[in-house]
Amino acid sequence: MASYQSRQRDPLFDSTTQAALEKRSRELVGLALIVTGALFAVVIGTYSPDDPSWISATDAPVQNWLGHFGASVAAPLMMVIGLGSWVIAATLIAAGARFVFHYGQDRVIGRAMFAPVVMVVASVYAATLAPSQDWPANFGMGGCLAIPCWAFC
Repeated sequence: MASYQSRQRDPLFDSTTQAALEKRSRELVGLALIVTGALFAVVIGTYSPDDPSWISATDAPVQNWLGHFGASVAAPLMMVIGLGSWVIAATLIAAGARFVFHYGQDRVIGRAMFAPVVMVVASVYAATLAPSQDWPANFGMGGCLAIPCWAFC
């Protein structure tokens, strides 16, 4: 059998252009993470228990700034995690900033693995706080996730 050698292709871009494209694509991923984190902050910040969502059926107008989608995302987040859901927005914004400013972008995944632990700790801490009169929900500030953690201690 005869083997034919095929000619190797030249790369589409040279190495400096490839490096620049990789750098800009990481910055674009970082910007997308920052925007997503900001959207989560808006969703959580404009939460109202009176909003119609898949948890509560009501004819009241939507007060969440992102409409029905924001209300449908905020309701389970606040019910289950409570104020610990702010960790989601903070984690996304911090990871995005790492990509945009090229500071520790290779460690983002390793650091993001601790986000659920921080979220639970923040939720348990928020559950220890006494809700003020302004707290709109009928559950604690830590949501329903933190109740079994500290109620049996």
